[in-house]
Amino acid sequence: MGESGCTLTVIDVADTLQTRYAFISGGCASSGAPIITFPSNSRSADVSEEEYREVVTYLTSIPS
Repeated sequence: MGESGCTLTVIDVADTLQTRYAFISGGCASSGAPIITFPSNSRSADVSEEEYREVVTYLTSIPS
């Protein structure tokens, strides 16, 4: 994916997604880009930098 050339699947990020750390709520920005939501009550302190990168990479790779 992107510069690294690797692709992530939902299986790769399933554990982090299931915690609802971040998700696409269905809303769109004025540019049409999907809005990624990071709830304030999520387990953000428990998410590593690598998990954060993988979730954001995956969510931004989903076609809108």
